[in-house]
Amino acid sequence: MTGGLKGLDGRWRRATAGFVIGLSMRPMSELPLRAGERNQVETSSGQPLLVRFRLPEPAKPRTRPQLDGLVPLGPLPPRHRRLLRAAGRVLVLAGVPAFDRIGVMTEILTPRLLLRRWHDDDIAFMAEINADPQVMRWIGDGSVRDFDSTAEAVERWEEEWDEEGFGLFAVELLASGELAGFVGLSVPEFLPEVLPAVEIGWRLGRQFWGQGYASEAACAVLEFALRDRGLDRVISIARVGNDASENVMRKLGMLPERETTHPVYGFPLRVHAIDLTEFS
Repeated sequence: MTGGLKGLDGRWRRATAGFVIGLSMRPMSELPLRAGERNQVETSSGQPLLVRFRLPEPAKPRTRPQLDGLVPLGPLPPRHRRLLRAAGRVLVLAGVPAFDRIGVMTEILTPRLLLRRWHDDDIAFMAEINADPQVMRWIGDGSVRDFDSTAEAVERWEEEWDEEGFGLFAVELLASGELAGFVGLSVPEFLPEVLPAVEIGWRLGRQFWGQGYASEAACAVLEFALRDRGLDRVISIARVGNDASENVMRKLGMLPERETTHPVYGFPLRVHAIDLTEFS
């Protein structure tokens, strides 16, 4: 079993995937950590790890405590070298990221991104993404969405988490705290011919295109699908001509499986698939 990080308040929580997570949900002011200085925590195997923080600026209310540096003192597995920021709080994670009360992973940390559940203040930012015609060009009939329809969509996404044990993650940039969009899993009910199936999909704001964020987040979601949800196959569906999305699919190792047409709008679709038992 992978060792967890300990220190902070020393509480442990065992997750269904067989990993142990050490975490603290106390406010930063109560933690034995000093901003701007190196603070030592230990793994459960006794290996030391140094973490250094800087606090958010008061003038930026959406800014969260930022990771300034993470310096291992000894050989640590890569996933031990992770710090998750939460609003005014700090969680130190190992093995796999945070789980909810029923043992489903709800937060994933990648080198540049935090994948997490949705917050109320995400809706306005997601609505801006949905209002961009270039973003929505390949989605459904290509029409943009307003704030109310975005709020309804976020509510449906959260309901899918509760019903299916997976869903669409909000994607947050670690460097800035900005919401970049979503990446995650869903059931493609709009295309009955592929059911039963689970689809991976993504939608990012245009300013976040071309920087590898979609493939970075999607790779982490595929690992989540395999290791946490026990899925052995995932598909992805793109409108023919959406070369950017198909490029991400190829980077993930997904292969074209079939071509079909959208049952409502009639345009051509291409379905890609991946055998997760061969995913690495």
